[in-house]
Amino acid sequence: MSDPGTQAFIKAQYKKALKDAGAAASVATIISPIGVTGTAAGAVGTGANILSGMIDDPASAAGKEVGQRILGEYLKQVLHVPPSVVDRAVATVDLAGGWDVAVEKAKTEINKMTSQDQ
Repeated sequence: MSDPGTQAFIKAQYKKALKDAGAAASVATIISPIGVTGTAAGAVGTGANILSGMIDDPASAAGKEVGQRILGEYLKQVLHVPPSVVDRAVATVDLAGGWDVAVEKAKTEINKMTSQDQ
């Protein structure tokens, strides 16, 4: 396993397996957002998504998960959206890749601001 190509292949397979697990958990959360199934799916999905993202970019993975949590709590606490609706919405955006787009946009804007400061 010392061959760089083999290592890259294995790393890609780990990442794909974790992304697939996260996607399956997101679908389960959309279908059944409350109860034991929804809670377990939400936890598995969050964990799988964090681990998948950490393979390549730990900062993006952390930012994505923090953003999801902040938005979810905002919707529940401030706007009083029912938790089952929030869980479905967050899972749907995650499944569609919306969080990845948001993190990339934030990174682009931060890079612009830091380059202007220099």
